[in-house]
Amino acid sequence: MVERGLVQEAKEFFDPRGDYTYGIRRGIGVPEMDEYFRNESLDDATRGKLLTAAMHHIKENTYKLASRQLQNIFKLREQLEGRVHRLDATEAFLKHGVEADKAWKRLVVGPSTKILHCFLSDEDQIVLESTAIMSPANGTRSSIPKWYFISYSIP
Repeated sequence: MVERGLVQEAKEFFDPRGDYTYGIRRGIGVPEMDEYFRNESLDDATRGKLLTAAMHHIKENTYKLASRQLQNIFKLREQLEGRVHRLDATEAFLKHGVEADKAWKRLVVGPSTKILHCFLSDEDQIVLESTAIMSPANGTRSSIPKWYFISYSIP
């Protein structure tokens, strides 16, 4: 996280008088980094400990957020009697520029349009094409239908 620019990104939203109860300052990473940013004059060792503590809290809060989101998805799937669609957008996030746009259209826009059409026309069956994906467990390619919710994996 730190290597990918988390500290600089969070610093843009740091305000010593900031309110972390609403808006972008409520996002994961910003409140947890507050003490680190407030103590810029401390020695490197102490700041390193503050940064380590902030990273621990960010990971903890990310886990809690992901757990709550999954619970909400499962609850929604139950309420809608399984009529929730999963679209895996990982490939689009791993690409850049035109290739990312093409993947997004193929993996998300196209299937979403079909799903919306079926919903609006009150059709019961939705036929989505299977996409070949790389299985993270064993590195093999498999073909499975993607149709519950939009998701992506962070490499």
